[in-house]
Amino acid sequence: MSALTRTAQTSRPSATASNTGRSASTNTSTPASSPATSQPAQQPSTPAATSSGGSKTARIRYPVPPLAKPMDLKIEITDPNGRREVMNRQVRGGENINTTASYSQECVISIYLGGEFVWQEKQR
Repeated sequence: MSALTRTAQTSRPSATASNTGRSASTNTSTPASSPATSQPAQQPSTPAATSSGGSKTARIRYPVPPLAKPMDLKIEITDPNGRREVMNRQVRGGENINTTASYSQECVISIYLGGEFVWQEKQR
């Protein structure tokens, strides 16, 4: 598994995909600032973990930045089978989100906080 590299106020995500036991870095990541905070948004980590046949599992970790009030968090995954919601619920500032999602071939994971785009990452 990959380790997170931390800077003074933000963390950089790292992600790996595995279908032969070897790790590969993600190709695309696009951060955006978090709404309703004056501090930079912490970046999620979405390493893909296991593979069984054509199905893979992405482990999604997102540290919610400090918030003045709870906000809606939506996590979507898009793969050749279509787009689906992994999570859609209210979160509090400082909460650590940990979840998994199955996908086939490759996928794009998108994270929205308070209805605003926060992060997107591609997994192979």
